[in-house]
Amino acid sequence: FFFARRPSHVWIHALWMPLLSRLLTAVAAAYPCYLAWRWWAAARAQRRTVAEAEALCAAALASDTPPTTRVERLLAAWRLLHTRVRLGYDATRLVPFPQLFISSSRRRLGPVRFTVAVELGIAFNAAADAPNALRFYEAALQQAERLRDPGRQALVHCNTGNVHNNTTGDYAAAVQCYETALGLHKRGHNLQEAALVHANLGLAHLSLQNWERAEDHLGRAMAAAVRFRN
Repeated sequence: FFFARRPSHVWIHALWMPLLSRLLTAVAAAYPCYLAWRWWAAARAQRRTVAEAEALCAAALASDTPPTTRVERLLAAWRLLHTRVRLGYDATRLVPFPQLFISSSRRRLGPVRFTVAVELGIAFNAAADAPNALRFYEAALQQAERLRDPGRQALVHCNTGNVHNNTTGDYAAAVQCYETALGLHKRGHNLQEAALVHANLGLAHLSLQNWERAEDHLGRAMAAAVRFRN
């Protein structure tokens, strides 16, 4: 019998294509596991960083901490919460979905960043450093807006008003901040916090010599204090 000779590429195709198909199937099955492992490793690194920042913040807010040390520890926590490598944001660990991971991390990082920024604003305001106080209150407001938390937003607006009322002497800006905070508290039915804002508004209007409006806001604050027995 005469056997026709097959070209060499036909034999190569017959031998290697099943092996290549199996290899591609194994890679396709393993790739999601690889991505899940990368995601888990980045999330674990981020949790450790958040815990370290929270420990620094707690140490800074201890009653026996000197003001200078308090600011230094809070700034260290703030820098830690914005270090991309420590938060798992470096692309080599998150390819190909870094933006998805960053977006999902905001809920975990937002509350801690907000707390540290507010405490830094309070510390700088106590030191009469209005520019830095306003800078960190602005950062806290950004976190509150990302979290869509009206209560946190109202707190930042009220504290910003305190900077203008007590440090910069810009009483008109203070009134504007307090009115924004008051509106947020009223929409959230936070009546006790609204009473405090009324008191601050009264003091700001006193500084502006708006006697009638000052009397109105201070009267509302006193009525709320009597109502809540505070």
